[in-house]
Amino acid sequence: MPERINEIALPVIRENPDYTMPIGRLETDDHYNAAVNAVPFIGADAIIVGEEDCAFYLPYRDAQPARGYWPIGGGVKNGQGVKDAMVARFEAETGVALPPEDFIQRADMINMAIWQTRARQNLHVPHFVYMNEEGRTQVEQGLSRTDEYDPSKPLRKFSSNQELASAHTEGLISPGAIDVLQLYMDGFTKACSVGR
Repeated sequence: MPERINEIALPVIRENPDYTMPIGRLETDDHYNAAVNAVPFIGADAIIVGEEDCAFYLPYRDAQPARGYWPIGGGVKNGQGVKDAMVARFEAETGVALPPEDFIQRADMINMAIWQTRARQNLHVPHFVYMNEEGRTQVEQGLSRTDEYDPSKPLRKFSSNQELASAHTEGLISPGAIDVLQLYMDGFTKACSVGR
């Protein structure tokens, strides 16, 4: 996987010279899908994992695209390293500054993500962040200061793909997010069963 987004994006931009990114925030799923279809998107996702239970703890994103429970993170900027983007985005959204080594990338899961999402020309790179209850509380307090997350909804614990599917059925996880989250859960629970 190229470390920098421009190694993937620039050739596609050259092949689509008429493409223009919508100015400002991508307000709807249609805008997001149009952007993804024209230029490969690389997202850096942080999944908070409970130190005590190996469960996922996800915030409720109250903004488009992908409204619902979703990892913390976002797009990697042109010329920015994936890990650098993850560290910066996590601090910007939560107010919690963590060193790069706290964001654990799993090469096998990145490979799965590439194969699962290749048809859509996008790639979400998972980073797992182990946190105890105190750390998760700090994250919740930080998220409540942004307009992208719903402060009335605390981090929600997910321990299985069945729990993710149930939240999706209730309309709490968007159609575009459920596949990625279940992919993460599949790979992660297998790793958790044999230790980090």
